[in-house]
Amino acid sequence: MINKNKCAKVNVKVLVILILVTAAIGTSLFTARHVRRRLLSKMDLEAGPAAFEKQDWPTASSKYRAYLSFLPNE
Repeated sequence: MINKNKCAKVNVKVLVILILVTAAIGTSLFTARHVRRRLLSKMDLEAGPAAFEKQDWPTASSKYRAYLSFLPNE
């Protein structure tokens, strides 16, 4: 006769490791995105005034627009 009351055992160690790895990957992706946005906005903020001084209006406008799209509150 087959026992119908069998319960599947959960490997707690594997579950905890899986949760920790997922959290670490998520944190690293969030940090990498934040660093990338800061770097790109810094480059745009430096390139905007340089293009403005050269009277290259389309480039200056696009650089300022890109900077404001990354950091609209600053």
